[in-house]
Amino acid sequence: MSRIAVLVASLLALLVPAPVRAAFHIAVIDEVMSGVNNGTVGNSNIQYVEIRQLFSGQNNVCHTRLTVFKCQADGGGFQVLIDNLGGPTATQPCVPNGTAGARWIMASPDGATFLAASGITPDAIWNNAATGRIPTSCGMVCWGAPSGILPPSDPSTWNAGLPSDYIDCVAYGNYDGTAEPLGNPAASDTPGGGTFSLTRTGDAMFSNDFHLACPSPTSNPAQATGNFGPCTPTTTTRPVPTTSSTTTTTTTGTTTTTPPPPICGDVNGDGVVNIGDALVMAQFDVGLRQCGMAPFSQPTVCDVNGDAACNIGDALKMAQCDVGLISCAFTCRSFACP
Repeated sequence: MSRIAVLVASLLALLVPAPVRAAFHIAVIDEVMSGVNNGTVGNSNIQYVEIRQLFSGQNNVCHTRLTVFKCQADGGGFQVLIDNLGGPTATQPCVPNGTAGARWIMASPDGATFLAASGITPDAIWNNAATGRIPTSCGMVCWGAPSGILPPSDPSTWNAGLPSDYIDCVAYGNYDGTAEPLGNPAASDTPGGGTFSLTRTGDAMFSNDFHLACPSPTSNPAQATGNFGPCTPTTTTRPVPTTSSTTTTTTTGTTTTTPPPPICGDVNGDGVVNIGDALVMAQFDVGLRQCGMAPFSQPTVCDVNGDAACNIGDALKMAQCDVGLISCAFTCRSFACP
């Protein structure tokens, strides 16, 4: 599936009626951790991937895959950790709690070991001695199945080695393996330090919006959150996007920092125009986002097509810009929240 097909499918999926939209494809990888070694728990086999549902009804996750893509130094290629979540006879949904924002986890090496270490039981497991491990310092983790209105079916009908056939991927470290679907750079932090997890800071799929944080694996259905012992939060912060800058004026005894003007099309305020902005715009168009409230935090720069409105037309232009079909140098017409 091409990059533009992935984007269009994601946008169109947001426009169908809510009962039909209930599936699995509006969700993101929320946390990745590869090994625990924090002075309280020491077990390199404990790994997990947490999924967060961006909207309600995204819990029909039976028959999805969890796959890792390796860096060239590790031999390249991919390895499927969970090939058919729930098994071939599983009946949807495979996690019961489908509320917006609900989380669920896939973990190794087994349920009992993960429960003893974290205090919670994972929703799905894989045996990393049998199917493989999450790379610690360089790699990409992908979860899902080809996007569509209907839940996934037989995973043998699609290519596990094609990252664009997954719902979300996160690359990290000096990743140089099979290309990330939208061409975004890898997150600089990695999930393999033993103390912190690689934790998402936004909602955009296929992004590098991750930093290190104390692990908080959360299981479905009770939304119980576990931990691996005491943890001091990291001071790691995300770098300022290179597409924007600030101006600092200093006078005697006074320092004034003036933020840069928002970029036309950057409705979520992360410093770039990409699929994240397109998704926010599409969600606003169907009433799933409120104007001026995060992540739609910069509504003044939403009208990229100059028609005095902010809607799916703007979302499509943002998506086209993200995949290189048109320039991202938009000129916005002024827009104010109703």
